[in-house]
Amino acid sequence: MTKLLHHIATVMQQVRAAHGPAPLAGSLDAWRQRLADRGHAMLVAAGRLADYLNTLPG
Repeated sequence: MTKLLHHIATVMQQVRAAHGPAPLAGSLDAWRQRLADRGHAMLVAAGRLADYLNTLPG
């Protein structure tokens, strides 16, 4: 329980330091988009690697 309260306090401090939740929301949205883009790129690369490996003899 103490760990959860500490986490909540940290989040509240960040919201106050950012002067409200809107700037943090924008940062989170950008972070989520970068994460989604990175995940997509990894899936595409994995598919291309699988295609290449399927062309190798053996």
